[in-house]
Amino acid sequence: MNLEVEVDGSQLEFLPLPKGNFYSIAISPNGRYLCVMMVRVGTNFENILWDIQKEEIINVFEAPDFARFIYFSPDGKYIGVGYSSSVVIYNLNGETVNTILFDLPMAHFAWRPNGKHIAIATYEPYLLVASALEKRRMRCREYPLHYGEYLDRTIGVAWHPDGKRLASLHEYGLTIYEMPYLRVVKHLEDEFTKGGKPPIAYSPDGKYIAIYGAWVFIYESDTLEELPEEQEVKGAGGGIVSYDWRIQKYIVVSTRTNNVVLWNFENDEIEKSWTFKFKEYTYPKQVLMHPSGKIIFVMYRKFGITTLHI
Repeated sequence: MNLEVEVDGSQLEFLPLPKGNFYSIAISPNGRYLCVMMVRVGTNFENILWDIQKEEIINVFEAPDFARFIYFSPDGKYIGVGYSSSVVIYNLNGETVNTILFDLPMAHFAWRPNGKHIAIATYEPYLLVASALEKRRMRCREYPLHYGEYLDRTIGVAWHPDGKRLASLHEYGLTIYEMPYLRVVKHLEDEFTKGGKPPIAYSPDGKYIAIYGAWVFIYESDTLEELPEEQEVKGAGGGIVSYDWRIQKYIVVSTRTNNVVLWNFENDEIEKSWTFKFKEYTYPKQVLMHPSGKIIFVMYRKFGITTLHI
C-alpha cells in the first residue's frame, strides 16, 4: 500500500548545521555519524563530521576541492572523499591517512568490503584499484578507447559484498571482474546514463545490481539479466536524482519533482512517498537510509539535511 504524505517546507526540521551549500553526505556503517561536504557562508569547502545521536559537530576539516562522493570505510574508522583527480582518506580526527593521486578526472569510487582497497572509475576508459591506506602501485584496467565512434567513459564502480567481484559501469557496458587480477567474468553491452548518486550499487545480499537511470534499473548480478519492469524502481512523478540501497527490503529514491519514495523491493511496490512543497523550485540532491532502516536523511543544496521517519 502506498502511503502518500504531502509536507510543506516550513514543517521540515533541518539538522542544526551551519548555513551554506550542501553537496554530499555519507553515513557511517554503525549509523553514528554523518559526514557532510558543504561550503559555509564565507568559507571554502569543508567536511563536517556530525554525531547523529548527540546532534553536534564532532570535527570540521577543510577540503581542497569540491567532492561529489563521500564514503565511510566498512569498519567506520576512515572517510574517503573523492576530489577532482584524487581520493583522500581521512581518519575521524580529520587527519590525512593516504592520498590516492591519478592524473585522470574522477567519476566515482567505492571501498572494498575488507577496507583494504578502493576501486576508482575515471571519466576516461580506465578503471583503477588502489590500496586504501598505503601508497602502493595501482592496478589498472583499460577499456577500448572507443565504442564505435564514441568515447567509452567509465562512470561507476561497486564491490560485491564478498569482496571477490567488482562491477564497473561505463557508458556502453556493464562488466563484472574477478579479483585479484580484474579478470572479466561477465559483460553486458548496453547504453547507460552518465552520473547519478550513486551510478551503480550492489544489493546488500549481493544478488542484484542497481543502476541509475530514468529509474533504478536492477539486474541479476550473476547473469546480468534485467529484472522485469515491475520490479524496478520508478520515481513518484519525476525523474530520479539519487537512490540508496542499504537495507535489503528498501530502496529509497529522490526525484526532480521534490519527492522521496520508499520502494519495498520484496513486495515490488511503493510503500510510502513524501511530496515536499517549497516556495521556490528545489529537490533533494541526495538521500541516505540509516542502517537501522527507520530514518531517511534528505539533503537539499541550499536548505541542508532533514530526516524522515519510516
